[in-house]
Amino acid sequence: MAAEAIGGAVEGARAGAAIGSVIPGVGTAIGAIAGGVIGLVGGIFSNKKKKAAKRAAREEANIRRQAQAMQQGLQRRDLVREARIARSRAVAAGAAEERVSGSGTAGAASAIGSQLNFGLSYFDDQVTLDYNANEFRKKAGKYAGQASDINTALGSLGAIGTLGANIIGSLKSPPTEGQRTTPPIVAPTRGPR
Repeated sequence: MAAEAIGGAVEGARAGAAIGSVIPGVGTAIGAIAGGVIGLVGGIFSNKKKKAAKRAAREEANIRRQAQAMQQGLQRRDLVREARIARSRAVAAGAAEERVSGSGTAGAASAIGSQLNFGLSYFDDQVTLDYNANEFRKKAGKYAGQASDINTALGSLGAIGTLGANIIGSLKSPPTEGQRTTPPIVAPTRGPR
């Protein structure tokens, strides 16, 4: 997160140096300093907003998990309810046909109970897999964010080097027309002969 503030400072300094280069020499340095301060402040505010966005995303994820758990609870209850209704119908049909509870009725009820147990086990496995997949997606997002922060920090280092070279280069401004870069060569004079 500090990389965000540093990156903002460097980008601001680079932009300020470019604007300040209109005035050769000192203007570039002054522009870089002013731009760096403005960029640092912008980076700090951006960093705060980024943290707030992450906090809101975590809260949203918690609410979604709660809603999903409620939905899964309803689905599980419906599985049990449907199995009990099917079992009751099978027992009622068997009793109406046999007048007593026979082995056919008991077998049908047992089969329905087995199907219910399998259905609940399958449902629970699906819920567990979905939860694990969400956890891995969250980790992947976290690692991607960290990689982005590292790349920002490395980019800032490169930008600092470029900015330093630009400032040093602008301080060694080329001579204006009419200025000489080296003193004129004058022939030595000899005293009176």
